[in-house]
Amino acid sequence: MIPLTENYRSTQTILDSSREVIRNNTESLEKALQLDKHLSKKAAIDEVQISLLLPSDPQVEIAALVNEIRRLHDEKNISWNEIAIIYRKNSNPIHLIEYLRREKIPFHKQK
Repeated sequence: MIPLTENYRSTQTILDSSREVIRNNTESLEKALQLDKHLSKKAAIDEVQISLLLPSDPQVEIAALVNEIRRLHDEKNISWNEIAIIYRKNSNPIHLIEYLRREKIPFHKQK
């Protein structure tokens, strides 16, 4: 097996942060095969700031997420289309979509 080490889609911040989260997974392919899969950025895009939210309750998570989105837009003047939320499964964001609609925050859902 040859692990890929160059990534053309993400910034280094996202790659490094993702690695930190994934490395805690005891069942990862990287651990099973004893690979050192440290990805490096090859994308021609600017670095971004990311946040990791670990709430104990799904409703608290949604409220905190929507509050942070509104804060970024209202206080930091970040346009709605510059904010992204990535889900592991396409069925997970149903409650978030309802909350965004209720708060009148525009969004686009994509598979």
